[in-house]
Amino acid sequence: MKRTGALTLLLLSAFMGFAQSKSALADSNAIKLLFYDALRYKIGDNYNKALENFNKIITLDPKQADAYYEIASLSYRQNKLQEAEFALSKAIELNPENIWFWKLMGELHKRRGDMTGLVEVLNRLIVMEPGQEAYYFDRSNALAIAGNVTEALKSYEELEQKFGVSTASQRAKKMLTRPKGTKSVESEAADLLSESPPDLKSYLYASGLLMKNGKKQEAFNLLLKARAMDSLNLELNLAMVDYYVAENNIAAAADLLKGLTAVNKEDPRLFAMYGDLLYKQGKLQQALQEYLKSQTLSRNLYVVWEQILSIYIQQNDFQKAIKKAEEGLSLYPNQAVLYYYLAFAQYREGLTDQALENIKVADQLGTDEKVLLASINDVHALILMKKGQYEQAKTKVEFALQNNGSKKSVYLEHLGDILFLKGEVDEALKQWKLAKLAGNSSEKLKQKIDEKKYIK
Repeated sequence: MKRTGALTLLLLSAFMGFAQSKSALADSNAIKLLFYDALRYKIGDNYNKALENFNKIITLDPKQADAYYEIASLSYRQNKLQEAEFALSKAIELNPENIWFWKLMGELHKRRGDMTGLVEVLNRLIVMEPGQEAYYFDRSNALAIAGNVTEALKSYEELEQKFGVSTASQRAKKMLTRPKGTKSVESEAADLLSESPPDLKSYLYASGLLMKNGKKQEAFNLLLKARAMDSLNLELNLAMVDYYVAENNIAAAADLLKGLTAVNKEDPRLFAMYGDLLYKQGKLQQALQEYLKSQTLSRNLYVVWEQILSIYIQQNDFQKAIKKAEEGLSLYPNQAVLYYYLAFAQYREGLTDQALENIKVADQLGTDEKVLLASINDVHALILMKKGQYEQAKTKVEFALQNNGSKKSVYLEHLGDILFLKGEVDEALKQWKLAKLAGNSSEKLKQKIDEKKYIK
């Protein structure tokens, strides 16, 4: 009940804020209803319907800044950064004084790694909220990352003049002005811890410095000291997970994450990370359960959709794969991998026409990813082979062979299958033998070679 109440208040407050906006249309009630429905769809994670309603609003009234902002927010969540920037720019053009518009623009620049754009946004935010210390820190860091050391130091000076000198600001300035290569990494870490009584953040920072430079054991020793100060700190425990993964101690990393999910039961990222580590250990069913838990908390972690589909395919649970892929595509309609998994599952379920339609979409969307395109073309070949279109199937699998050497043994077997069905028995046998030499040790391939014929 508490969750429902909070969502209702959020919905009403957002709607009331919108209702106060001036509308040039006579039928403003229609826009209000569209906005209300759009927010309801958004909260229910039905992003496609939400976007549909927000787009209807700007069609009716192109001056609705709030609708542009919501379109930008939804596009950002789906990693459609170009669409997000376009809509957000329109929102800012219509209402340049709305601080939330600028904050989202800052997040957009961060995700893109556009430090110049981020600095411009932070300058604007500092004017709008001059008492927010975090803006000054973020601006200084962005300038430093962009390589503009002089301006970064000026920004830190402004920060210290306004909010006072802190260990963090002094540390950052020292890192910027220190001549490169003058001290060992161990000395730098020791200096950081000697500047003031070490706190948890100091240990984390020094440990991170050591880890980046390959001093893993020294870094871990600092993490253990930090853990004695606060064993429940999430950032600290995630740093320890990183250490275990770097040391290939996946079991220890998984055990630690299991404990974190028990304490942080509302964090979908932790369940996803725990699922990843179980997946690495080959514990597919356990990994699947963690991924599904993550999705009950948030459907906005795209990589979780891919992992769930991968497991369903490996488990030959093609009906669940079809259902999950269709759900995913309702949120992420431009993801080639989702169409690829959907097409493969449909192919295995005998839904050849639907599979062919979806693999064609995957082919169109996956143009920039060579390895993915190879997998897509291989499945495309299997579908065409099933439809008796052997020459086209041969072209597709040959493309796959040219673009992904790691799966060469699988693609060679498929090429042999197609050639056999074309009536080229000797050439088929040659490709099957090449597949075996390339590392394909499947019993079915061995049977094809021994019996000199294609076996389904």
